[in-house]
Amino acid sequence: MPWVFFLIFYLRKNEKKKPRPLLNTAKEKKKSVALAGEGSFYVKISSKDNVSFRFLVTQHVRDEELLKNLIIYLNCGYYLQRSNSSYHGDYFVTNLKDITCKILPFFEKFPLKGNKLKDFLDFKKAIELKGEGNSTTLTTENLADIKKIKLGMNKNRIFVVTQNDVKKPLLDSNPLTRRPSIKSKGFINKRHYSSTAIISKEQTKPDLIKFFEWMAGLIDGDGQFHTTKKGFSSLKIVMGINDKSALYEIKHKYGGYIKPISGDNALKYKLQNPKGLINLIKDVNGLIRNPTRMVQLNRICEKYNINLLEPKPLTRNNGWFSGFIDSDGSIHIDEKSGQLILSVTQKNKYLLDPLQILYGGRIQIISSKDAFMYSIYRKEEILKLVDDYFKKFPLKSSKTSRIKMIKEYYLLSEYRYLNSNHINEFNQWVTFKNKWDKI
Repeated sequence: MPWVFFLIFYLRKNEKKKPRPLLNTAKEKKKSVALAGEGSFYVKISSKDNVSFRFLVTQHVRDEELLKNLIIYLNCGYYLQRSNSSYHGDYFVTNLKDITCKILPFFEKFPLKGNKLKDFLDFKKAIELKGEGNSTTLTTENLADIKKIKLGMNKNRIFVVTQNDVKKPLLDSNPLTRRPSIKSKGFINKRHYSSTAIISKEQTKPDLIKFFEWMAGLIDGDGQFHTTKKGFSSLKIVMGINDKSALYEIKHKYGGYIKPISGDNALKYKLQNPKGLINLIKDVNGLIRNPTRMVQLNRICEKYNINLLEPKPLTRNNGWFSGFIDSDGSIHIDEKSGQLILSVTQKNKYLLDPLQILYGGRIQIISSKDAFMYSIYRKEEILKLVDDYFKKFPLKSSKTSRIKMIKEYYLLSEYRYLNSNHINEFNQWVTFKNKWDKI
């Protein structure tokens, strides 16, 4: 029975009575534990390493009176309606003395269960490490321990799933954060939230690995990690407006926002929320290959106490190339020769050398752009990519449409020089070329 219904019943029944002491009956003890179902324990560390604590309970505004009654019932805290939402309000306890003397004893007397208990114990331990002083009296070791505790609390905690959890419904529809199906006792969710945990990406679901590899390739091409002088970090990805579905897939998984770029037919995706940014970083850590991007990423990893991982040698069984083409790639028909060419342009030849070894093609210097261009133009090499690679690691940008038309190109390209005696075949080529050019 949700805690909120119990409290509504209890508080309405006693709204005219004086505040009473903490619950003490067995029945009330069982129901009071559910208070943490809508509550959270937070440790806050400012840019100046000031440590503060907060206990929070969130409800819809229709239960505003309920939250205000908690102030009387627990004899501490305050209520605020959210400024960015007309639907939710919060009950806060931020005074350290109230937390220490009222909130902690309450949950010690009526213990929590599951991950909420772990959050409470971490919360309590952080308070003990802080002690009675402020950040100026904290030892370097205690402050480091508190930061480590904070990184592993709440949604950053690794979920350990037991066989009893199999019966619980999967309420989260996000495949990146929901618990996987369980087939054996003691299974551990491979989603690695905590910076202190080392979990192999080979153990993650195959489809997610493909997505992480694709996203790393996209970031290596069109992305940028940025950290300001004040320590604010973000990820920015710029793509054409026709590629918005690829950006929205990233936004759906990690948050952030997408905005059109003024005066350009392009969109900018930006992620600066620490929670989403940390999750994304841990998913692409060890997959980023662009040296410039790795330097940018390392600054953020140092900020969040994450070890930057070196990428393994690129193989054909990797979705990175797909994301790289979605970012910096081009699939076009040369107007002079009529030859179909798949190319990628980069200023860093280091990224292109493995592609030539794995997929064929050639690398040449483009003097006008002070860059290198990797291109595949032989029919057998391109068809091998279409049949073997892109079926397993499909593109997510508008370039997908041209990939699907490649085989049709090879069937019709021989008609492009026909004369009026073969008008039907020539018209097939013209129709194909018009469709190709519109993409």
